Amino acid sequence: MNKPLIHAKLDTILSRCQKINFSHVLKEEQQAIFEEIDLYLMDDALREEILALEAEVKALYHAQHESYKGKAFFEFAKIINPTYPAFKYSFYVARKPVEIFDRQKVRERIEGERDRWRNIQKDRLEKEILNHTPPLTQAEANTLRTALEERLLADEEKIAEVLANWEEYDAVITTHAHCKTYPALYYTLDTSSDYEGEDAEERHKHYKKRDTHLRSGAPNLLWFKDERPFSSLRANDKINRILQTHTPYCGTIYIKKR
Repeated sequence: MNKPLIHAKLDTILSRCQKINFSHVLKEEQQAIFEEIDLYLMDDALREEILALEAEVKALYHAQHESYKGKAFFEFAKIINPTYPAFKYSFYVARKPVEIFDRQKVRERIEGERDRWRNIQKDRLEKEILNHTPPLTQAEANTLRTALEERLLADEEKIAEVLANWEEYDAVITTHAHCKTYPALYYTLDTSSDYEGEDAEERHKHYKKRDTHLRSGAPNLLWFKDERPFSSLRANDKINRILQTHTPYCGTIYIKKR
């Protein structure tokens, strides 16, 4: 499979897609979480080109791998909604904490969690010392190291006491307070192409809300088509349409060519 050629074909298609500028649509505190994310909006024609490229990649991969399972294109891009278009979307930050309540599993992992925490805290402190502005003196750096060591030892002494008197304690492992965050997308699909009637209420039942994590390191592709009359939109939907289709100037002026 000629990967450089596939990337070149994909880049040609993406150059004609609308790329989301997260600095225009996210609060400042969320922008860092999305900084490695590339999200492109596809219209009908570009979606057809992407699906044709995906089929080409799958055919090439199938010819080279007998155990092919159909996910060859995922290496190059994530197609979020290949079957139905989305007419609304928004962004959020997902959290995926680890939660372990089983006492035996907690006991088996507790020492490993203790050692992992020590390594994380020491690495974090050394980075803070290295990047501190103005630079810290050796004495100041050593003071911070000593303070951290005292905090770590206090926690480790408590862990040792708990392990020695296990039946006297309840213990749970969870990363809820320190878990990783993931950039994610809410979107609403229009599946009404499956409906042949004219009843507006029935058509509305074919609007399906979905959510997904966005990939870093590969483009995310959203098939977007909003054909609802602007006059029929609620206030929030009008603003969302403007944010998604207009270009901001001077901070507060949003413009789109007719």
